[in-house]
Amino acid sequence: MTGYTSGNVLHAEFTATKTIGNWTFGPVGYYVGQVSDDKSSAFYGGAVNLKRYDIWAAGALVGYNFGSAALSVWATHELSANVSGGTAVPGIDSAAVSRGFTVFANLSYRLWAPDASAPAPTRTSFRK
Repeated sequence: MTGYTSGNVLHAEFTATKTIGNWTFGPVGYYVGQVSDDKSSAFYGGAVNLKRYDIWAAGALVGYNFGSAALSVWATHELSANVSGGTAVPGIDSAAVSRGFTVFANLSYRLWAPDASAPAPTRTSFRK
């Protein structure tokens, strides 16, 4: 073990989708940010020290519900990507974070569900 610990990271996803029939589509976005600092260790001589990062992205979602399974695909572009810290070089911030186009896919399906309950019995009503 090196003793290096990463800071806490917050992930948030934003969607505003519309479903028509089996199709779902709409704008999406996400935020990923490190909300507390990393802690270097003696193993690295205190040199590795990423402070914080923030990434904002926006894009679109397209999905299809097959009945027993549903597939959704996100295509996003990082609009803003900032980072601070990096290796300890006096006067230079050597931290870097990638920025570009990302595609995510999600396939979901039900493994198990309780049996459907029997319909409630109906009472015959008589009127005079």
